Amino acid sequence: MRKDNSTIVKPFILIIMSVTVLNVVIQFSAQAQDQNDSYKISDMPCPVAPALIEIEGETVICGTVTVPENYDEPDGNQIDLVFAVLKSTSLSPASDPVIYLHGGPGAAELRNLAKMTERFAPIRQTRDVIIFDQRGTGYSNQNLTCEVEYATQQETMREFVQAYNQSGGSVPEEFGVNYKIFEICLERFDKIDTDLTQYNTLNNTRDVVNLVSALGYDKYNLYGFSYGTQLALEVMRRQPEGLRSVILDSVAPADIKLYENFGQPNVEAVTSLFDICASDEDCDAAYPDLQDRFEALLAQLNEQPIQTTDGSLVTASTVIAALRQNDIRPGAGTYFPLMIWELEQGQTDTLEAIQNYELPPLPPANADPLAARYEAIALSAEAQRLIDEALALRDEARQRNKEADSLLRQGEEVVELDQFDNALAGRFDLLFHEIMNAEQFDRQLALNQAYLQMPLQATSVDDLQKFVTRHFTGRDADRLLALTEEMTDDDVEELSRIIFGKARDYAYFFDVSLALSLYICQEHIPYNTITGALESFEALAIPQLGTGKLATVQQLIAYCQLFPTGLEPESFHEPVASDIPTLLLLGTADTQTAISWGRHAAETLSHSQVVLFPETGHGAFRYSQCARDIGAAFFNNPEADLNTGCTDDLLPQFVLPPE
Repeated sequence: MRKDNSTIVKPFILIIMSVTVLNVVIQFSAQAQDQNDSYKISDMPCPVAPALIEIEGETVICGTVTVPENYDEPDGNQIDLVFAVLKSTSLSPASDPVIYLHGGPGAAELRNLAKMTERFAPIRQTRDVIIFDQRGTGYSNQNLTCEVEYATQQETMREFVQAYNQSGGSVPEEFGVNYKIFEICLERFDKIDTDLTQYNTLNNTRDVVNLVSALGYDKYNLYGFSYGTQLALEVMRRQPEGLRSVILDSVAPADIKLYENFGQPNVEAVTSLFDICASDEDCDAAYPDLQDRFEALLAQLNEQPIQTTDGSLVTASTVIAALRQNDIRPGAGTYFPLMIWELEQGQTDTLEAIQNYELPPLPPANADPLAARYEAIALSAEAQRLIDEALALRDEARQRNKEADSLLRQGEEVVELDQFDNALAGRFDLLFHEIMNAEQFDRQLALNQAYLQMPLQATSVDDLQKFVTRHFTGRDADRLLALTEEMTDDDVEELSRIIFGKARDYAYFFDVSLALSLYICQEHIPYNTITGALESFEALAIPQLGTGKLATVQQLIAYCQLFPTGLEPESFHEPVASDIPTLLLLGTADTQTAISWGRHAAETLSHSQVVLFPETGHGAFRYSQCARDIGAAFFNNPEADLNTGCTDDLLPQFVLPPE
């Protein structure tokens, strides 16, 4: 039965806030009789504001489920997994929600909660969508945080890089900085008894099932994106009970040696474009044998670069950079055959336009279908007047709605600032920065570094006063100390939260990198090796397209000298066999997960359908309304044949060469 379609407020009034919290409690309590009592559910304000059209506590409900860090030691360290339930817009929703499994590992999504409203709108027409940050990531990383160290140890890290390079070694600064901070963080994790071996895909599968059970759902569906597809496949393998259907978007199956084959997605993103051209009669006639010509062009440019009018040289690397390693830009494929044809003639116009973001052009504004409905009709003067007034009022309403959104955001910001200013911790933070910013630059840097480290040392008013007297004298010290006299230990704790919040902003991308390395090292090393990567990259159909990716793999594997490795069970790298209805979404312009990886995963999924999306990068749901609508149709009836005709609209309309 496997089918392969390859056609190619926050309301800021306190009363409303109180009602919102009450609604959250009521929503959770309504399900209490069906919940699994083993894992505690708690309500909480959403960690970030949802979209303005949402009502927190009614259309979006946030909370935590508490699970053990180590399931074999249920009374040991605990983890609060932070989640959000995007409630269905239906008055009679289906009882089986969709659980969203984010990518990475480590690229948590709750910080993007507002964007999820649009992404999951078609699915929410019939069922709830649940988003959660996986253990050790985003807002669920209480036992795996290192933001302050990252924010305060930059000098130590750069000294490490400098000393290493002076000793005869040579590493890129970014790699050296990350290596040293990983080392610092792992020492801290050891001191606080964080068990790194418990942050893995197998425990993530148990978290998924326990979250669903704790919320009181008997059946559910999964939508996995990127690493989330690997997690979804593992749920299908190990704990399929209650799992109704699965969407895998941009597939990364664990039985593929992903990091040895890290260059393959780049090659397939380009060669699939050549295949689309070959299947287009006009494109194939204008640009025959495009892949052979492209390979010959790269070799030619390496031997004899083209000089542009400004004197710069166009080499093979220049052309590859124009293809954009992190997904080919939507619409750019339309111009690639012409770019190749021009470069063969020694012309660089299209290449330079792509480099300068002049091509592809911005999409035209959407036509107004309501206005167009009346254009071909002969209307009386009275009918025309009424329609014109209606359209004008509608446009005015849209503009007023935008203005209301803007004013609401401004109002929230003012309330937050007022609350911040009135709180003692906020007043201390403002006064500290006022004093610090009046200092010389070097002194500012030193004070800021000490301030960011302060939460590690100060847990009481007495500690805070010692911090002040250690770093300030005279009137500055007097002003800060006078404020501390009004503070309590709870205020000091609030000040620490403010400081940690700033450090978290500094360190978000580092957190992703740390979680990525932790998961890769435990589950994919030594299954993937440097030797295997070197052989795989050399064997690529167009090896130049892997440029840059090999160095990334080498760095990722080098980080694993610090992390636990090889802890996954042997079965983890076996193909997942399942008869659960599964839809696989693959983008032809995806340079992070290869089309072939998804097709490989589908071979052992007996009730699977594969849909290919032209001109679509990593994450079909992120790129395409077509993908979102197909996904919603699948969840509504996973056994049905899907109407995938909208994928044809995504095919590039290739620009042909001049006569």
